[in-house]
Amino acid sequence: MTFKLMKRGVVHRLYLDIEKNLDRYVSGNFEDLLDGTDFVRDIDETEVDENDFASLNPERGGAHDAENAFIVFKAMKGMTPYLARDERIWAYLTHTCCLDFTRKRWLRAEQDEEKLSRLIRSHFFARIGGDRAFERNNALSSLWWWAYISSHYEKAPLHETLDAFLKYTDLRSSIVERPTTSRSKKVFSALMDSVFKRLYEEPKPEFFVRRGNTGIYREWLKSINRYGGIRLFDAREANDLSELFENLAVAAEQNASAP
Repeated sequence: MTFKLMKRGVVHRLYLDIEKNLDRYVSGNFEDLLDGTDFVRDIDETEVDENDFASLNPERGGAHDAENAFIVFKAMKGMTPYLARDERIWAYLTHTCCLDFTRKRWLRAEQDEEKLSRLIRSHFFARIGGDRAFERNNALSSLWWWAYISSHYEKAPLHETLDAFLKYTDLRSSIVERPTTSRSKKVFSALMDSVFKRLYEEPKPEFFVRRGNTGIYREWLKSINRYGGIRLFDAREANDLSELFENLAVAAEQNASAP
């Protein structure tokens, strides 16, 4: 079947009525509110099997995030970065076939109404945080975007790149939230060269440890940001960029071990 999206007015009404619909979010459904073409429409030249979403795992953790991102990315044929910034697609999924996954992943019945409402606004919709809401917050769009970013790395299969990219949630967030490191295929690939090296080739788990507001990987990413922006990095050859990022990673490690 083709992708479906809620009509804009329907999304807006649901957003305004979150408090009225808390019981639906926690344990009910929206079938009676979303029945018929007055509420949703199809997107041509797309294809999705909603049954694929049944295997999404709501448990927390980088390994589950990697598994879920792979499922969503492979299931949604015809998805583009342009479409992936349309809140109506993701709101349809979180309120229909992925409602159970989204509630189990983010909601708890014992949470007070204020917290429930805040979590629903963040993870069932995609409007808090601007463009970054799609990459960080919405329960489904974030998975797709993580896989899309990971698909830029051509030196490993997608599932392996996802495992590496999502293993440490703060590393993932630090990369996603920096346009310099997430929006360029060349930059992301150079980053992943150093990440793969420290995860698998010459394991250095201490590189990924967060200590309070610090950590070697954080200092590494800061040094990359200081060194230049996307245009400067994209002007370099891929091998040169990978070598530069590796040198900056080594320097961050040396600074961390200095007395």
